[in-house]
Amino acid sequence: VTLTPPPDLRVTNVQAPSLGFSGQLLALTWTVANNGLASTIEGNWADDIYMSSDQSIDAGDTFLGSFGHANDLAVGESYTTSRNVLLPV
Repeated sequence: VTLTPPPDLRVTNVQAPSLGFSGQLLALTWTVANNGLASTIEGNWADDIYMSSDQSIDAGDTFLGSFGHANDLAVGESYTTSRNVLLPV
């Protein structure tokens, strides 16, 4: 059995204002790159956005939204997305 090499999608950049207020919209921009050895096989997935005080997602983090992506991503390619999220009160 020979397995296909996997893609490796990584967030390579995040831009957000240095200040945000509860109950207000916050503009976010992020870039995802395929640093793997193969293109994505599935062309549809979602980028889930969480508010976290560290680099690990856990039960104490707050889900802010899910944003669909609908294109294949070849090795070395990336995409950048900008969305507004509502900060919790």
